[in-house]
Amino acid sequence: MASYDEEMGQQKQVAGLHRALAHAADMNRDGKISPAELQEFTRYIVGQALDASTVDQFKAGRENGSADFMHGAAGFDDGVDPYEGKKSRAALARKVVGDYVGQLWDNGQLDDDGYITHMQNAGTKIPPGVDDPKELAMMMYQQANGMPDPAAAPAEEEGGMPPVLGLSPDDVAEFQKRAPRLRR
Repeated sequence: MASYDEEMGQQKQVAGLHRALAHAADMNRDGKISPAELQEFTRYIVGQALDASTVDQFKAGRENGSADFMHGAAGFDDGVDPYEGKKSRAALARKVVGDYVGQLWDNGQLDDDGYITHMQNAGTKIPPGVDDPKELAMMMYQQANGMPDPAAAPAEEEGGMPPVLGLSPDDVAEFQKRAPRLRR
């Protein structure tokens, strides 16, 4: 029998999986991930739920057939290497978590240090040589959202302005939306 603390920890983990799946569905609706990515993320979540099962829950699932169903639902398509599939699902999970944490940061529910910590936990690498939390948080946001790294930009063109690195109107709108945050 699981202790009260173990049971509460498991309930918290399952609630987090539900939140992640709901956020992934929102991302799909908003065009941030494809229907196929949503399906793969759902499989990832089912696998995480299986991993979070206690021994007693697993035994009960084996008896009623739900464990076999969940194993099938968490499986990979034919021809997909399980190692590569796990890597792909982990990258997709980082994308979903990064988007969720980015929204919390945008809304002021996370400070810069909290954002950095959550992004590190999601697997985002810390750029070397950056000590300012605001600068580091912005760099991690750019990395998580596929934005070009300003430090890697080519040399300035004539007139003192760096060349535009394939910015779309959406990129510009995203920057303008975040501009007030940069002035804090």
